[in-house]
Amino acid sequence: MFGGGWPRWNTLCAHRDLLVACFCVSAPPEEGAWLEAADGKRHLIKGSCSLGRTAANTIVLQSPKVSRRHALIHLQNIGELWLIDFGSSNGTFLNKRRIHHPIRLSDGDQITIGDLASRRGHSRFYASQPAHTERGFGHSSRSVDFSLQGDHRKSAWGN
Repeated sequence: MFGGGWPRWNTLCAHRDLLVACFCVSAPPEEGAWLEAADGKRHLIKGSCSLGRTAANTIVLQSPKVSRRHALIHLQNIGELWLIDFGSSNGTFLNKRRIHHPIRLSDGDQITIGDLASRRGHSRFYASQPAHTERGFGHSSRSVDFSLQGDHRKSAWGN
């Protein structure tokens, strides 16, 4: 998936309770941040990753509980992910608490989009960040749990 021919772009869609496909990648997986889908595949995140119901989003979630432009996960620096809610009707939750301002994500955080009552899918964000090692600098990974809520079995194209 990460070798050789990089796709120019694709929209990452929720499909059959898994996040599938990849989008605008140009760096090896050990740099930046990536989404790990429930099937174990990794999808690199470069810059910002928008979540919402319309095809204009990086991650498309087909659910009436999800706003057209619901939230954003923004990679500020290597290993620094921020969660931003766009004033969504049903809210964006971090560790079961609704957020009202941009908030930095930490290892083990759980993001919930839409309805808290129904857990349908589960994926994880990783951020690779420089870490001190005995030989100098290396990379360490941290994870952020990401729960997709509501009925998102259809992709943006109705599959």
